[in-house]
Amino acid sequence: MAGAEDLRRHAVDWHEVVMALEHGVVVDDDDARVVTCNPAAEELLGRRASELCGRRPAEVELEFVAEDGAALPFEAQPSVMALRSGVVQRDLVVGVRHATGVRWLSVTASPVGADGRVTNVVLTLVDVSAARERELTLRRLSELDDLTGLPNRRRFVELLDRHLTSQRREDAGGALLLIDLDRFKELNDTFGHAAGDRLLVQVARAISERLRDDDVLARLGGDEFALLLKHVTASDAATVAHALVERLGCELAPAPHGGTRPVGASIGAVALAGAATGTAERALQRADASMYRAKAAGRATWRIDTDEGPGVGEELAKRSRQLALANALGARLAGMSDVQAIADATVEELRAAFGYHLTAVIRLRPDGHVEAAAVRGAHFDALWLRGWSQPQDVGLIGRCLRERTPILANDVHAEPDYEHTPETSDVQAELVVPLLVDGDIWGAINVEEVTPDAFDHEDVILLSTLANQVGAALTTAALRDRLEDAEAAVDRLRASEG
Repeated sequence: MAGAEDLRRHAVDWHEVVMALEHGVVVDDDDARVVTCNPAAEELLGRRASELCGRRPAEVELEFVAEDGAALPFEAQPSVMALRSGVVQRDLVVGVRHATGVRWLSVTASPVGADGRVTNVVLTLVDVSAARERELTLRRLSELDDLTGLPNRRRFVELLDRHLTSQRREDAGGALLLIDLDRFKELNDTFGHAAGDRLLVQVARAISERLRDDDVLARLGGDEFALLLKHVTASDAATVAHALVERLGCELAPAPHGGTRPVGASIGAVALAGAATGTAERALQRADASMYRAKAAGRATWRIDTDEGPGVGEELAKRSRQLALANALGARLAGMSDVQAIADATVEELRAAFGYHLTAVIRLRPDGHVEAAAVRGAHFDALWLRGWSQPQDVGLIGRCLRERTPILANDVHAEPDYEHTPETSDVQAELVVPLLVDGDIWGAINVEEVTPDAFDHEDVILLSTLANQVGAALTTAALRDRLEDAEAAVDRLRASEG
């Protein structure tokens, strides 16, 4: 009896407990009106309990904000979602607009009631503003080019895809410009990377001078910049391209033989309409083709593609890129003897030349599985991180390895042995060519595209040529490994004899 008396004496007043909590607690009725709240909730919401009780948030001008910064609709508010679903809504991130800015809260809305009827919702509020700010800072840093401070390729592709989506919905128009500096490698090789970096910053500043507030300039990598012009016509885009060629011509760069020379740039443009609006990567490919036409016309000029489909100019540009790629990869692989470096160089050059959705060097493991030795492409970090592999006889890769011949599928969904992965759900076309080392299968080069009929016979020839180059480099690497093993064996023998 004494124990029961002690419990009664020290009985918990749950109202006092809730009032003392450092996290906010709000109780709503079945009409989403506030019944009560604790002091922590008053502070987080910026309203006193006397203002809130008996009212909906909108009645006291309490504005909720979604994670994208837009106003949160009434039906998306955690309390309303819990009332309508009867299910706990956990850890929803909601912003509350204060006079000094937005405070971000993690909200859990728990419906309560009896006999299957929800009579109230209990909301717990946790301030996550600091954590969100750290996350946004890290995200911003990951989306910016370290040198110029411009958006990087990943961020630009996201913004371009978003614009293309709105363009299809709202007929917003627009154009994409791809800007490639002329003879930049010559400057880098002569004066060093520091001089090259200074020129890139100089060019980024010069281009930025000519932009409107809603234009987006990004550095895609190396000496390549991209510019998204929103709400413009093809004629407007041509005017901008012409003006940029002239503006960059006013900038000066060191000349290899002394003095200075004007900065030249070749610009390829594409109107964002028709076939160009498929994906960001598709638009970039078409702008890239126009840029190569500009280079072929003598550099320091521009070309624009307004056609609904690829034309003769684009095909010629593609063939030029194929030749340039074969030369560039051959020069880069010369002297390489590290397998990982060879694989990385191959996918980087392929990706830079054509912007394939997926570019991978596949290797055969001793356990009879294949894995990606190197992979590039939008959305493929997950494939790399999860250590993708599959049995060597599976899918189009397996067919390529079995038959020791290139496999081209311009409609992978019609291929009975096509192997889907979560990362390749958008893929429409695939090309795989075998990699041979000393006459034995080492692996394959694999490229994939999200557009159907993306590859042709010329692509097969190109990839086969590259596979020969890569195979030769891998053979050199294998010879080096064998020599090192032999030298190590000799050293061990000498040590044992001594």
